Amino acid sequence: MLLFRQGDVVGSLREFDKAIELDPRQKAYLWQRGLSLYYLDRFEEGAEQFRIDVAQNPNDTEESIWCFLCEAQLYGVDEARKRYLEVGKDPRPVMREVYNLFKDGGDPEKLVAGFLNGRDSEYFYASLYAGLYYEAENKPEGAKRCIISACQSPYGERSDDYMASLAKLYWQMHPLREFRFQSKMFDKSLAKTRAIVLKKPHTYSVLVQAQKTRYILQIDPDPAYAAGSGLPILGEERESLK
Repeated sequence: MLLFRQGDVVGSLREFDKAIELDPRQKAYLWQRGLSLYYLDRFEEGAEQFRIDVAQNPNDTEESIWCFLCEAQLYGVDEARKRYLEVGKDPRPVMREVYNLFKDGGDPEKLVAGFLNGRDSEYFYASLYAGLYYEAENKPEGAKRCIISACQSPYGERSDDYMASLAKLYWQMHPLREFRFQSKMFDKSLAKTRAIVLKKPHTYSVLVQAQKTRYILQIDPDPAYAAGSGLPILGEERESLK
């Protein structure tokens, strides 16, 4: 768990998998593993993890939502909603509203506005999940804005909540996530193509190849996201992916 908080998503998944090897029964309780899988774009495995979690705890609202988020990336929002996992009533008002938003659809801005004057934790969770809702709908600007708000909220800045770390990590890895959004817009095949992070003297790029065509997306120099991306870092640009 510490590795995830530090931005080492690949390392965190490795540790979770080691724990499962030592005791397979632990898999049903490792919801954090599902978050690591989501951040590595391993959505099918992530959905499986969250479904196992909900089977173990049928009142787990957040794992139902994260299963939806994984399956929205795999099948689209409409199909993911058909597969939505029904769970018991969450005692937290904010999570009840979040659950209904993902289950039935709606306006994420109303979710945030409803908890603007609530407790710090409520505003944080409303903003975080509003951003994730936008991400599921492939609306990167809304996702970015809401998750930045979550990170910059008092709860997001001060809490040691695992989800506060998740929100910060989202921002660190934003260049790769923004690339996924952009790739979906002009070529769906790119969304399934492995990206390579290229280290250059003054910038980072993301290089992908689909249907024998090379695409390069320039992003601002920010090494923080690279460590948790799970992608090989090359020292020079390559003509093709191997």
